[in-house]
Amino acid sequence: MSPAPSRAQLAKPIAVTAGVLLALGGALAAAPAFAEEPFDVGGSSVVDRSGAIGDLSGIEAAVEGAYTASGVNMLVVFVDDFSGWDPVDWVDQASNLSGAIGQNDVLLGVAVEARRYGLSVAPDADWLSDAEYDAILTGVIEPCLHEDEWAAAAIGAAAAVSDAMLDRPIRTGECAPASGGTDGAATEGGGGGAVGWVVG
Repeated sequence: MSPAPSRAQLAKPIAVTAGVLLALGGALAAAPAFAEEPFDVGGSSVVDRSGAIGDLSGIEAAVEGAYTASGVNMLVVFVDDFSGWDPVDWVDQASNLSGAIGQNDVLLGVAVEARRYGLSVAPDADWLSDAEYDAILTGVIEPCLHEDEWAAAAIGAAAAVSDAMLDRPIRTGECAPASGGTDGAATEGGGGGAVGWVVG
């Protein structure tokens, strides 16, 4: 039996879901991206196969804090590239392979070199409205990814899904960079070269 589609697939067309592409004004990075098929995270809450995050402890603490506060189980995966998969399909498959298919399970996947991401939430997650889902994407995750603040995007997303679970307002706005990280160090051509987020 095929796995149930995520909230993103049910609630809105793929063309306007969490899969996005950051258009660059300059040349793309010279180093080729290492493509990753969806995989089982093996019980880890945070996995970085991109090398973009020097210290995972801040993200791990945010994910653990979200679980303690609200019971939301968030997984975060960083890779170079989604290997040709649609971002939403990639995170859905990674969620299924990792056994993260419960009502309170969330998986954020970020393809650092390809500059795409997906957020997978179960379709029966009645604690998260469509408006809250969109607010997390556009008001929490994307402002940080736009600035190559990969860790901050994950930390902000963990806080936001926890707030949603607790029926609190989603705190959106400018990205608050994660302290002590190495965000953006693994990617050339970002920062000032970015001309905006466009639909992927």
